[in-house]
Amino acid sequence: MKHLEIERKFLLPPCSLKRFLKKHGISYRKIPIEQFYLQSSETGIERYRRIGERFIHTRKSGSGLVREESEETIDEARYREALRRNRGGVLRKDRYIFRLGRWTGELDHFKGSLKGLNVLEVEFPDETSARLFCLPEPFAALCLGEVTEDPRFTNGSLSRQMRIPSIESDLSTLREQVDGLGEKRLNASVSLSFHPFESTGNVIKTIIYALLRSLEANREAILSGDHDPERLHQFRVALRKLRALLSQMKELFDPEWLSEHRAALARLMKATADKREIDVLLRHIDAYRRILPKACHPGLKKLEAHLQKEEEASQRSLETFLSSEVLERELQALRDFARKETMEELQAENAGLPIVFPAKARVKRGYRRVLTRGAQLDKDSAPNDYHKERIEVKKLRYLLEFFSPIFEEKSYRLLLKELKRFQTILGDHQDLVTQRAQLQKLASAPDLQNHEVQKTLSILGKIMKKLAKEKRKEFRKSFRGFRKKKRYFHRLICRF
Repeated sequence: MKHLEIERKFLLPPCSLKRFLKKHGISYRKIPIEQFYLQSSETGIERYRRIGERFIHTRKSGSGLVREESEETIDEARYREALRRNRGGVLRKDRYIFRLGRWTGELDHFKGSLKGLNVLEVEFPDETSARLFCLPEPFAALCLGEVTEDPRFTNGSLSRQMRIPSIESDLSTLREQVDGLGEKRLNASVSLSFHPFESTGNVIKTIIYALLRSLEANREAILSGDHDPERLHQFRVALRKLRALLSQMKELFDPEWLSEHRAALARLMKATADKREIDVLLRHIDAYRRILPKACHPGLKKLEAHLQKEEEASQRSLETFLSSEVLERELQALRDFARKETMEELQAENAGLPIVFPAKARVKRGYRRVLTRGAQLDKDSAPNDYHKERIEVKKLRYLLEFFSPIFEEKSYRLLLKELKRFQTILGDHQDLVTQRAQLQKLASAPDLQNHEVQKTLSILGKIMKKLAKEKRKEFRKSFRGFRKKKRYFHRLICRF
């Protein structure tokens, strides 16, 4: 007997929704489903479904909100015969059935190659009820979007592709977000807006494009005479984020292309290191003056004069590098990659996947690495071990920034705040360690070979060693509190 099927479909995060239902005290009935589709005509399909030991044959026609269907119970032999004729995939999923206000909710949790795809279906007796329906809490906060009218998310389409579809935008539209930033491009932050089911290839290309525009803006500012150390700092932050993206999402890229550009970016980073190190030392001169006894101030003044001379020479070297063909060649190669609509440099099986899946996996791994390394640090750990933890914290923070539209906002802001705090503590610690090593090198400079300067360098080194020890203690105390906030990380991705 024919009847109308009137239903709306909603995408939910790739998490355990059984846990979600239990958390909110929602009673449900779980049924395992296996189904496949045969084409019956240009406008209709046949669905064969197994629910436990029941076998059902259904004919469907139409699309979107309203479809016509008729179904009949069949025996297992007929089901098996149809399965032999099937040329598509076989869908396997667990369906959770529960009351949703006046209506019945059916939450499908797919398995196999579609693992992670969660779709909530709500069926209605008429179109008016369907169109007036608003998804209630707590599901509204969980929802990633409605796909009722999207043919890619019909079960028939899923069985033909056996891949989770993405909701893809035009790449040029995503790039327009970056182009509209104006002077904000000087800041090497990435602030994009995209759907969690946007294609991975498009998101990766747009992030690279955004970081390139920041690199270009800061390079242009420096070459135009802006000697503010912040310009070089932001240039290096953009480089560092590019390197982090390539290393953290390496599974997405062609290995040969990846190896070439990771090596090139490492060389570019090294080429700007000397100028940045001098900038950092000069920036801290006033701080050194505050912590040193007055007897050391004359020696500090001579150190400052030496650094200023070095800064002038390093500025010229920096400008030569920023104008070099080596830099322009690498930037152009990355521009070409970011603007290209095709995805040759990305692994084909990953480029079309919704970004929420690889992003979730990588952020989860990064979070575990931060927890593991942090838990191993104690008062006897070497300074370099704290530096390694700093790198892990920085990588995780960058990943959160890159993929922020995917995450639950409150948890995102809380975790980002914690990571920034860690990065500040560990960054201050690493600055002290690095500056102390630099001052030890400076002690051998010919124009610093006098008692005043050598005494100043010696006392400053001892103070830095003590301050670095205090920073390590400060980190350990902060980390103990961070470990207790694991629930926020789960909510970050799963939204519950």
